[in-house]
Amino acid sequence: MAVMRGVTPRGRLVNTPNESDWEATPIQNLTRYRTSGTYFARFRVGKKLVWKSLKTTVFSVARQRLSDMMREHRAKAQSVTAFANGKINVGDAAAVYLQKVKANVSLKPRSKDYREMMIDFIRRSWPALNETDVRKVTERDCENWLMRYQQRYAPTVVNNSIGTLRAIFDEAIRSGARFDNPAAELSRVKVRAKRLELPSREDFLKFVEEIRTAGARQSKDCADLVRFLAYSGVRIGEARFVTWAEANFERKGNR
Repeated sequence: MAVMRGVTPRGRLVNTPNESDWEATPIQNLTRYRTSGTYFARFRVGKKLVWKSLKTTVFSVARQRLSDMMREHRAKAQSVTAFANGKINVGDAAAVYLQKVKANVSLKPRSKDYREMMIDFIRRSWPALNETDVRKVTERDCENWLMRYQQRYAPTVVNNSIGTLRAIFDEAIRSGARFDNPAAELSRVKVRAKRLELPSREDFLKFVEEIRTAGARQSKDCADLVRFLAYSGVRIGEARFVTWAEANFERKGNR
């Protein structure tokens, strides 16, 4: 009986008795361990075979995690290859960082898009940075960039961009391209809280009434939504997930 080198449900390589322990799937590079039902990723990065548990028995979840895992491993390989060839520049490090962000399943799509936007803002404000050897960027270079940058963008954008720039150089450090982070000492900008000018209860009710009687097909629904958001304090994104089961009808009319 042929012996196959396989993986346990906990992700450790072992010698499995035969190939019948593993079940192929319609998705390339995705296989299933019959005993536990756990899905595994099996793909190559260069000449290296990567075989890891996706830690789920749900096919749809495994398919999503597979692409994320492959993207992350190939990003790491890209970083190592670039450093080995002596060609790593800031653009290379930024690409590796961005691929890891996109592969991070704990981040929401909007957060991923925002971080990509921060990279684009940095690139626009520092055009020569992408092609600069990552080892040649100095603390003074970063300070000069920040002086220009904070004159163009809001404090929250500036602070998030500083964090993004630091993360890019952290990738260079992990690859061995440099030993320090030139953006580490950049000072964050103080964010002043906005002064809220809220309408009185009477003004708010008039505002809602104008929406309700605007004459559109959904005017009443829009007015109800505005009232719900104001009284509940939830955000529009959170309101999408509220169900009737969460309404307490016994307390109707209570404040």
